[in-house]
Amino acid sequence: PPPVSFVLSRMAACGGAAKNKVTVSKRVWDFLTKESPAKLARLTEETQVSILVDGETSDIYVLQLCAPPPAPPGRLCPARQALKALLEETEKEEEPERQCPICLGEIQKMKTLEKCRHSFCEACITRALQVKTACPMCGRFYGRLVGNQPPNGRMLVSRDASLLLPGYEKFGTIIIQYVFPPGVQG
Repeated sequence: PPPVSFVLSRMAACGGAAKNKVTVSKRVWDFLTKESPAKLARLTEETQVSILVDGETSDIYVLQLCAPPPAPPGRLCPARQALKALLEETEKEEEPERQCPICLGEIQKMKTLEKCRHSFCEACITRALQVKTACPMCGRFYGRLVGNQPPNGRMLVSRDASLLLPGYEKFGTIIIQYVFPPGVQG
């Protein structure tokens, strides 16, 4: 089973001496504070608590939730539950997918596309991009568009006051002409 990256200190239910403590892996906490600080700020604002790093080991932070006095009993319980949910969500975001969506095996030599951040086996994505220069997951385009029109086409816009369009007689007619020389786009 995958390792649990955070646990509630000493107890799972609200109440008791440790009701204001949460332990979290440094990896998840650092990702949350660097990549999603707005989510953390929203949580502290909505629950009206502050979150302090109370202690640490080589890979874990002990977080303490603090409510300004006078805090009613049980006020930290919903804040701790909201923090736990945010940490779970962050862990899912932060941990890269281990299964290649192309071959459905474990990712070998991970290659992550720079625009959409989807990850694949290097060999799988190389073959896929040879067939179609788009991400197989989201369809985001990678590469250069090449079609069957030459590269130096033009669009000409003019107005002819003598050509009347019914209902818009006083405006004349806008004429748009597309001009493409013969050939194939490079």
